[in-house]
Amino acid sequence: MNKLKFSIISVFFSVSLLAQKSPKPTIFQLFQTEDYLSITLESDYKNLEKNKDKDEYQPAVLTYTDEKGELISWDLEIKPRGNMRRRICTTPPLKLKFKKSDLKEQGLGKFKTLEMVDICKSTKSYEQYVLREYVAYKLFNMLTDNSFRVQLVKVDFKNNANKCTPMDGFGILIENNDEMAKRLEGKILDPASINRNVPDSQEKELFCLFQYMIGNTDWWFSTAHNLDIFSRVDSVFPIPIPYDFDYAGFINTPYSIPNDKTPLKYVTERYYQGPCMPLDETKKTIQLFLDKKDEMLNYCREFPYFNKESRKHTVKFLESFFVIIERDTGIKRKIVGTCGQYR
Repeated sequence: MNKLKFSIISVFFSVSLLAQKSPKPTIFQLFQTEDYLSITLESDYKNLEKNKDKDEYQPAVLTYTDEKGELISWDLEIKPRGNMRRRICTTPPLKLKFKKSDLKEQGLGKFKTLEMVDICKSTKSYEQYVLREYVAYKLFNMLTDNSFRVQLVKVDFKNNANKCTPMDGFGILIENNDEMAKRLEGKILDPASINRNVPDSQEKELFCLFQYMIGNTDWWFSTAHNLDIFSRVDSVFPIPIPYDFDYAGFINTPYSIPNDKTPLKYVTERYYQGPCMPLDETKKTIQLFLDKKDEMLNYCREFPYFNKESRKHTVKFLESFFVIIERDTGIKRKIVGTCGQYR
C-alpha cells in the first residue's frame, strides 16, 4: 500500500514536473497554419517609406481572425530591415516587435520579434518573387530541421495617415532566431567567437550545396551575412542556417546580381563556394538532396499560388541542379572543381 502510494505520488510529481518544463507557445506559433494566414497591418506607411533608412520603430496594429472566427488585434511596433531591399523597395522588409507585457498576458513565450518579407514594389511580378522566396525556405526545411520555419501570410496594408498604401498581397513571417535556437536546443553564436570561419562539416556542406542549388552567392561566413551560426548540444561543429534569398537565381529578382568575387555574369548561373570535403563525404551530402528530389520538384509543381511563369522557372531551375549532381562528371567539374576558393 505504501509502495503504491509512493508510486502514484512519484508519477504525479513527474507529470507535474514535465508540465512545468513544457515551453510556452510563441507568437510565431500562434500565427502558424497549414495555408496562408490573412492579416491586416495598419501603420503610417508614408512615414515608413520616408524614414526607411533609419533604424526606428513606429506604431502599428496587426489584426487577424483566429480559428474560432474571433477578430484578434495586437498593438506592436514595426521598422524597416535589410540592406538592398531597404534602399530599393517601396515597402522594405519589416521587423515586427510585440509588447512583452501583451505576450505575457496571453500566456505566450518571451520571443517578441518576427521578421516579415513583403512585396518590394507594387506589381504582381514582385508578389511572385515573395512566393518563390517562401518556397526556397520550405525547400531547406525539407533537407534539415536546422532551418528557419516560415509562415505564408496575405497582408492587407492599411495606412492610418493617408490613402497611399503598399500593395496588398503575400508576405512571409520568419521565425525569431532565438526561438529557432531554443527549439533546436542550442544557441546563436557570435561570428567573432569562431575566428571568422566555420569549420568544415557535413552541415556546412549542406548549407553550401543548398545555396548552390538555388543559385545564391549573397552570403558570407566571415561576417555572418544572410546566415546565422548556430550551435546545438549534440553537434561538434557550428551549423550555418541561411535566410534572405532574394539574390538567388531561383528567385531571379530584377535587382539581383552575382557576388563580384565569382566569375558569374547572371544570378541564374551557379558557382559552388563550399568547402573541399573528401569525395565520399560530398556524395553522402549530395544523396540528401537526391533523396528529396521528387518532393522538392513536386512542391514547386503543385504550389498553388505560383503563376505559370514561376512554376516553370522554379521547376526548370531545380531540374538543372539535379542534372549536375546525378552524374560523377557534374560533381567533379561543378562541385569539386570550384570548392574551397571563397568564403
